[in-house]
Amino acid sequence: MSFLTTLVASLWATIIPLHSLAASRGSMLPSYATVQHLNPDVADYKKLSNWTPGMGYHEGHLAPSLVLMINNHDQVVGMEQSFPSTLPYQSWMDPKTTEYNAGRASYSQHLMFVPPDQITPTMSASLPSDLKSFDQFKAVNTKKVIPYFQIKKFRPGVGSVWGPDGPALRIILSRHERVVGGIMAVPAKYGWNPWYDQKAGYPVQDPILGSVYTQTIYFVPRTTLH
Repeated sequence: MSFLTTLVASLWATIIPLHSLAASRGSMLPSYATVQHLNPDVADYKKLSNWTPGMGYHEGHLAPSLVLMINNHDQVVGMEQSFPSTLPYQSWMDPKTTEYNAGRASYSQHLMFVPPDQITPTMSASLPSDLKSFDQFKAVNTKKVIPYFQIKKFRPGVGSVWGPDGPALRIILSRHERVVGGIMAVPAKYGWNPWYDQKAGYPVQDPILGSVYTQTIYFVPRTTLH
């Protein structure tokens, strides 16, 4: 393959996600292609469920991962984290039913980007999402995020981290409190997976959960967080 051909192919691979990004901003729901482009580990996600009313398709790994929910327009409409049932159940988690994730009994927490009753096979691709402000996000997700407070202050290229005082699916806010990402924190004692932010054997200290591994997913380029 010639240098010119390689260069053109490389540029084309970059242009496609940028088009997806423009469409995502117009609809306010992140496109799955954009999220995969911004977070390379998400490119390996697999479909974990058939269509679930009020949620869409679940995509993730068959092991603890920050699961994304996708509609028929390949837009991300929500996210989910599972928690080992050996951890204390919390009020912000889903109704207390025990599911199984990679063979481990677990609880779950779903955070939605549009009201669940709008997530149907024929939903519009141009529905506005609740990601554009923390207040709207709280209005849709109610008690699941009302206890959230700022755990880590805003940093350029990172955002600010918000969550409750306990195991939970955390969110990342921009300087203007737009929801721009999610973070799953897993106690290190439950093991490591290659899509985690840290290398195996090098967990980080969390102010609430102690020694943890994390997985972070951004919905916007980190360069826009300034």
